[in-house]
Amino acid sequence: MRAPASRNRSPAILRPVVPRLICASILTMTASCTSHVHLNAGAAGAPLAAGQAVTIIGIGPDGPAIAARAQDAVIAALGKHGYVLAPDAAARLEIGITDRPASTGIAVIGGAELSAAKGKRFLQSCKERTYRLVLTYYGPASDLPVTRAWAEEHHCRAAIDASIENLADKAVTALTKGSSSETGGRRARD
Repeated sequence: MRAPASRNRSPAILRPVVPRLICASILTMTASCTSHVHLNAGAAGAPLAAGQAVTIIGIGPDGPAIAARAQDAVIAALGKHGYVLAPDAAARLEIGITDRPASTGIAVIGGAELSAAKGKRFLQSCKERTYRLVLTYYGPASDLPVTRAWAEEHHCRAAIDASIENLADKAVTALTKGSSSETGGRRARD
């Protein structure tokens, strides 16, 4: 007697196509999925006093749209933390936002790294970008910064617009703590 034919056998014509379809569907699903986005935040200097009135300096109405979005996000984060905006406030806050290749870092004269260059991950095929938001707090009647607070994320595919609110919230949180350093992450499109 002959053994019954296997019911799970695919026709010969589909054998080379099926693995390709499976690979293509897996790549499509993972390309649009969220992943863990690495975040660094911190501050150097004294904390901004709780509930203090602040004014935003350095961004005019003719500035880039990304700077205006960053300013709006910082203003919202300040309000969430109990700070008040006042045009004549003694505490002044300057906002800076950058988008750069993650393979480049930021260092100061003397070699101290402010933002280290990031290498590629295992099997990574994209060129990552680093999005960084910096807040510089100036005290009353002084052009010397009291505190610099910052937050940065590394992304492969997501645009900087998707990170601005999170960066602003983390930078304002660091500003309220003063000298600190935090490493964490969040689920987002990488």
